[in-house]
Amino acid sequence: MTQKSPRDSEPDQGAVRAQVRSWLAENWAGELTLREWWRRLGESGWGYPNWPERWFGKGMDRAAAAAVDEELAGAGVIAPPASGGQRLAGPTILEHGTDEQKARLLPPLIRGEEAWCQLFSEPDAGSDLASVRTRMVRDGSRWIVSGQKIWTSGAQVSDRAFLLARTGTLEQRHRGLTYAIIDLAQPGVTVRPLRQMTGESAFNQVFLDDVVVEQRDIIGEVDGGWPVALTTLGMERFASRSGSREGYHWSLSPFGVPGRRSPSMDQPVRALLERARTSVAPRTEPDEVVRTLTAIAAESGQLDRPDVREALASLFVLHRIAQYARVAAAAPARPGAAGSSGSVRKLLRSQMTEAARDTAITLGARAGLRGTAQPRWASSLEAIILSSPMASIAGGTDEIQRNLIGERVLGLPREPRPA
Repeated sequence: MTQKSPRDSEPDQGAVRAQVRSWLAENWAGELTLREWWRRLGESGWGYPNWPERWFGKGMDRAAAAAVDEELAGAGVIAPPASGGQRLAGPTILEHGTDEQKARLLPPLIRGEEAWCQLFSEPDAGSDLASVRTRMVRDGSRWIVSGQKIWTSGAQVSDRAFLLARTGTLEQRHRGLTYAIIDLAQPGVTVRPLRQMTGESAFNQVFLDDVVVEQRDIIGEVDGGWPVALTTLGMERFASRSGSREGYHWSLSPFGVPGRRSPSMDQPVRALLERARTSVAPRTEPDEVVRTLTAIAAESGQLDRPDVREALASLFVLHRIAQYARVAAAAPARPGAAGSSGSVRKLLRSQMTEAARDTAITLGARAGLRGTAQPRWASSLEAIILSSPMASIAGGTDEIQRNLIGERVLGLPREPRPA
């Protein structure tokens, strides 16, 4: 029996793929600026095909949307803008926002005119977000926010942020939190980059000192932000778009970042693609890692080693399992399973990253990477190794994901909570 691939899992995917190819033939052109391309792609509905048709999408399920992503990637065009606003806040606003909020907040996102970041984690509130202490206090018709956030990806290039802040008492925990959108260009916002051991600064500390939030920018109910935040967290774990060119380091993309601060928005897409093609910057996304390590093994003369071939084959299998898991998540599931599909995929990503790290260490050790005369691919090995701890922490630790799967899917007893 011939086994179906994720590409063939939906009977209408052939028609979807044909529509994408036809649209690209009429609309993609290298002389377009990034601004023009993202506007054209976003307004067509092909940028975010799993969004509702009324709100800039095609109303497709995840499997069909994955087919669209694959066609865009296969055509070699620049992917849709992918800051935290497009990936996380947009779907959250679609589920919990008012029509006024959708009409006002979504267009700048789908056109790439704004980049957003996520202000959830704090020094004393990481996995336990119910401990958030950043305060939001009513001041007439608006709100004033003060506090500190940390591990914020892309804050240094973002225009807005989606925020989880405390409007109730600390004792209320989940019931006293509110979800809101804030403008990062206003006085009182201080962003301080955090230097990682890779040498990058993709994460930041963000200090909020009497920052203003307008009433119209509260998503959901005051003190009712926890269910809204859970939607965002679910999107973060699921990573709904295919992601070969999208990862936690979206702010460092060679294609340019979206938003008002971007230096790339008015550059021709052909020039941006050429820059990406010739860039020596190491890539750490799962798709790229498999190809990169295979190429390094071949170039360093290690591809014929049985242990290296076995390690690369295992990486490929993990990546293919993740593809199947993505398609399976679009199928009906028993209660609890659908909400935890993102946790499963997040754990798969962690396993793949750990396996890639071990393979990179093996390749580097056997190639004798010492001294100053290092091969051109040495930086890629270094990036894969040094960035690996992030995969098991970002988006919720592996331990949290296992708890979610155990409690919500397997029906195991809840882990004891502090009194």
